[in-house]
Formats: sequence, C-alpha cells, structure tokens
Amino acid sequence: METKPAGFWIRFGAILLDGLLFNGLAFFLGLFLLAAWQDGITELAQFLYALLLPVFWYGYTVGKRVFKIRIIHMDGTDVGIWTMIKRTIIGGLIYVLPTLITVTILSFTVDTRIWLTFLQDIDLNEEFILTGFDFTILTLGLFSSVILLIVSAFMVGLSKSRRSIHDLIAGTYVTKQSPAETEKIDKEE
Repeated sequence: METKPAGFWIRFGAILLDGLLFNGLAFFLGLFLLAAWQDGITELAQFLYALLLPVFWYGYTVGKRVFKIRIIHMDGTDVGIWTMIKRTIIGGLIYVLPTLITVTILSFTVDTRIWLTFLQDIDLNEEFILTGFDFTILTLGLFSSVILLIVSAFMVGLSKSRRSIHDLIAGTYVTKQSPAETEKIDKEE
C-alpha cells in the first residue's frame, strides 16, 4: 500500500540536512566539551538518532520533518523499534558487507600493525603500506560497497515503489504522507 512515495532528491535533501545539523551540533559541542565528543560518542549519538527518533516521532527525523517525508511500514502503520533495527542495522550491514569481508580477509594476511594507521594517528614505515594484491582486495571491497549504495539510490530514483535496499529489508518506505493522512486512509478502509 505505497501512497505518495518520496523520491531520491527529497530523501537526499533530508539526509543531507540531518547530517549538517548533527555535525554542526557535534562541532559546536566539541568546542566546549571536546573530551565528550571524542572516541566514537558522536557516531553513537548519530546512530541512535537515526534508529530511535523515527520510532518516537511518527517516522520523522529532523531532516525528514523539514522536507515533509517520513518512514512508515508498507501497510501504512508507524515504524517500531524492531523495524528500525532491521532498516538501520541490518540494512546498513548489507551496504558495508563487501568491505567487512575484505577487511576480515586482509586481517589474516596482512601485518596487523597496519590497522593502527586507520585507528590512530600513527605513521608506520613504508613496509606496512598496502600494495599489490592486498590493496586490490581492499579496493574491490570498498568499490562493491559503493556500488550497493549507488544501486540503492537508483532504486529510489527510478523504481515505481521508490524503495531502497534497506526499505526492502525492513518492509518500509518513505512517504510524503503526514500521520493524519495515514490515519484518514486507515479509517476509510
């Protein structure tokens, strides 16, 4: 029962606004509370924002509310926590799975000290730089993840249902319908 599905550009605008607002807030708070916004706290807060706010606010995030779009179930009901877990966590894992697989493979074949360069600001000798086959494997994984994101964007932009990969996994879609309009349609049926 897809009614008034939201297309690519309006969804892109909403996620861009969410990112700008959240990163602006993180930057502002970081000026005053530097230690509190380090070590993954910002990423955790942003993840919880994307996961929980739609559950408690009729499928809206701030960006979606500004653009008057929201996430709902295929049957028109509001999303719950399990739906958002499927959409955010499982859907997100699908996008990064190729990269995770290649990093896992490389973790068994490459000197593990190389990963410190990604985790900390450590400059290792040139002997630890990824080259040849290892570099190709990592690039292939990253490229595959990007391809999945592009395919998902094309699904939103070109398909009739306007549903992305994570929407298909969670049984959701993004609509231009307000909560009041959804209730009105439910009562008419």
